[in-house]
Amino acid sequence: MLGNGPFYFQLLRKYETYFGYLFSNLYFKREYDDALGQLIKVPIQWGSKNKQMVRVDADPNIAKDTSLTVPRMSYRYTNIRYDATRKLPTTVRTAARSIDPNKLKSQFTPMPFDIDFELNVVVNQLEDGTRITEQIYPFFTPDWTATLDLIPEMGEQRDIPVIYKSTQIDDNFAGDMLENRLIIYTLQFTMKAYLYGPVVEKPIIKFSNTNFYFDANSGLLESIMVTPGLTVANTPTTNAANSVAANTIYIDDNFGYVVTSNGMIKLANN
Repeated sequence: MLGNGPFYFQLLRKYETYFGYLFSNLYFKREYDDALGQLIKVPIQWGSKNKQMVRVDADPNIAKDTSLTVPRMSYRYTNIRYDATRKLPTTVRTAARSIDPNKLKSQFTPMPFDIDFELNVVVNQLEDGTRITEQIYPFFTPDWTATLDLIPEMGEQRDIPVIYKSTQIDDNFAGDMLENRLIIYTLQFTMKAYLYGPVVEKPIIKFSNTNFYFDANSGLLESIMVTPGLTVANTPTTNAANSVAANTIYIDDNFGYVVTSNGMIKLANN
């Protein structure tokens, strides 16, 4: 029932990349008594807040002390749910020109989904945590919005807001309570995203043929055909003799309409 051939637009990957990129260039300054200080860039990676996973990634042999792997950040999406409040008519299609002049690419309206993300800020000094998080909160009021190029072949771009929700702070210890303290700030966000169905390429309807009957048992009274009309100079025309072949006229050309009829129906005042 769902078979339309495989399609994949890397949308979830794009949303992940977008979220991670928001926090990819974050620095803070750790000050000392000599007033010189130390400028530190906070690395970010995909993953959960499990400190063992963070340590294994930083040092596969877990030979380093935990303090050498922080401060750092990690992120992941934790939930995807349908958002009925943003639902658009499902029968509406968007269209784009195909390489073949006789075909048109189309795609149904996307479905709205909310994607929950968590950003984990892992530090071993409380002051480091406050210096980092204070550089995040002011930019979410309560959302940050960017325009993403979601389906390039359809020219589909959307404004995708990321909304800040809440923060949870956990104070953990590994081994000696004086030496291996980990403080984890877990910031919750919701991204207002969209997921799309397949792009379908079908022939363009260029001919309209309407037949008129008096009743089901009578013969044909009138047959009216409408086709696009375009001259070799790319100007619209209603004269079939002056038009190029219909299968060479693009959907976005400024063409006219050639109407031909054959039958007995006469319009009023004619």
